[in-house]
Amino acid sequence: MARRELRRLFESWREIDSRFQPCLADSWPLQSIAAFSQPLSQLGAAGLQALDTMENSLTVSASEHAAHLWERYHNQCVAGEDQLLLQQSPSMRLDHSRFSMKRLGLHGIAGPESESRAVNRPPRMSDVAKLAGVGTMTVSRVLSGSVRVSDDTAKRVFDAITALNYRPNEVARALRDQRTHQIGVIVPNLLDPFFAICAQTVSLVAKEHAYSVVIATAEEDVDMEYSEASRMLRRQVEGFVIIPAAGGVTRITGPEFNRTPIVTLDRPIENSSCDSVVVENKYGSQLGVNHLIQHGHNRIAFFGLSRNLYTIKARYDGYREAMKKANLKPEAYFGNSTQTEMLATIRGVLDRKVPPTAFYCSNNLITRNAIHSLSYLKVRIPETVALVGFDDFETANILNPPLTVVRQPITDMARMGANILFSKLLNGEVSERGKHIVLPVELIVRESCGLRHKLSLPRKQELLDAQLVQS
Repeated sequence: MARRELRRLFESWREIDSRFQPCLADSWPLQSIAAFSQPLSQLGAAGLQALDTMENSLTVSASEHAAHLWERYHNQCVAGEDQLLLQQSPSMRLDHSRFSMKRLGLHGIAGPESESRAVNRPPRMSDVAKLAGVGTMTVSRVLSGSVRVSDDTAKRVFDAITALNYRPNEVARALRDQRTHQIGVIVPNLLDPFFAICAQTVSLVAKEHAYSVVIATAEEDVDMEYSEASRMLRRQVEGFVIIPAAGGVTRITGPEFNRTPIVTLDRPIENSSCDSVVVENKYGSQLGVNHLIQHGHNRIAFFGLSRNLYTIKARYDGYREAMKKANLKPEAYFGNSTQTEMLATIRGVLDRKVPPTAFYCSNNLITRNAIHSLSYLKVRIPETVALVGFDDFETANILNPPLTVVRQPITDMARMGANILFSKLLNGEVSERGKHIVLPVELIVRESCGLRHKLSLPRKQELLDAQLVQS
């Protein structure tokens, strides 16, 4: 490097403050920028002073001198960064690639640390190609499976990948393909087994399509739901499977979501282009309530969460219609989302002069709360109160007595919703009006209403399985 070029380089270092600030002003405070730019600026001034005092016959070449200064600067950056991290957010870690030797005028200079950096860097596709004796395009084709290559070539490529422990750069692939291979899943919470099973099933379908899943909970809050969905959009998810929050009017139908396919489960979004998959909520309630009526019960109490929730409203409508058709008076109690609330409600109901003889619980949370309350009050099922719940759950068949339920196909619903989404993503399907798919439910008769009627086939199978296990 000529003395004139080196002088120009040191002059640019000396003026580095004005070059750093446009790069970092969008994400770094000025005092943080100064912590990194001032050391280099000072080195530039020192370099100029050294040039002025050096003789024409340099004992150290100009390039080596510049590289030595760069190493000093890099070490100061690392030390300075560690100090900053003690005072600021850990996420504000310096991206040294933004200040590469080339960007700072050091192209063509191999600093003392550059050789070790090359050795320690992650393997690249070009390294795989070199080891396998093929071109990078061939490696890309082998990884994507887009074009068939010979078995021998594919073996050499995979052997090289294994030897180098190469991992494709997903960010680069996403930029190239304009796809992130990610979908977003938003559910009210993961404590309820229903929501957890839905999220798990969607995740399994995503894996079948080589997609990953970003999962978030909205806690039945439409603002939180919107915030999580917006955050996922910024991460470039390609689509959503959502169980909409119940706490208000959803905001995921805004214009920013128009180009991103959305499929809802369990709770449809009315007057939207979102596809939805639900179950026969109203008919399922009619099945359960009619079963109690056939057992001779004429005082049947309905227990549910908020009546504004789509599923609870539909199930209450089914209950009410079944009761009116039998000339019976509906009796409904809403809320009861906690065991404490349910205990207070049931205690008050049973203390009445003429209490109900049967409970119809409209989802598995209400059912579990009711069972806890009846157990605490030492109320026997079905001798004192018969009970039917909407939605089966894992321990319902091993309770004492086993619980009669209206079973909804949770995994089928979630799988169908995920498949609809991937059909849109992979086939480019676009529709102004969303599909609305309704799946059937079934009554699973066990023993929580008595045994006056024949057992259903699923219950017969459960008893048979239990006998086989005992033998």
